[in-house]
Amino acid sequence: MTTTSTFNLRDFVKEILDASDDPDPAKVANEVLDRLPKRHYRDALEQSLSQYVRVIGNDARRAGKPATPEPTQTGARSWKVTAIREQWRKTLETRVHVEDGWKFLRDMTADDLAYAAQERDSIASRNLAWARHYRHLGRLVDGHGVKTVGDLPDGVLAEVLGRAE
Repeated sequence: MTTTSTFNLRDFVKEILDASDDPDPAKVANEVLDRLPKRHYRDALEQSLSQYVRVIGNDARRAGKPATPEPTQTGARSWKVTAIREQWRKTLETRVHVEDGWKFLRDMTADDLAYAAQERDSIASRNLAWARHYRHLGRLVDGHGVKTVGDLPDGVLAEVLGRAE
């Protein structure tokens, strides 16, 4: 961030999320925008753009699509084949979170790679735990013959959701 404002977008959004009864992030985002004082627009944009840039970069990396060069023939090789074969060069430009910030894959050390791997292992572990939790809730919904999680008996919810996080 380049400004010295004390405005904290995370806290502002958290406050609105806590008060909201709408599960749709797009609708909550609109409420955040509606309630955001104009004097904090730049601060909010600075604080949110780094995350947005990260998400877009990750989307491109996950898509695994090779860069699309000009559609010209080089000998017997098509431009699509060339693009696929050259994808590794583009992969070196992948931005990766490491212990002391962000690096391009091409600049990462063995320690950086170990950190990135551990970080992803941790994320995967948390995702697997949530997947097990959601499957368990699904079995409870079916087992109790109810339509939604909110329809489960309070005792069941207190037991299961009290240890969810």
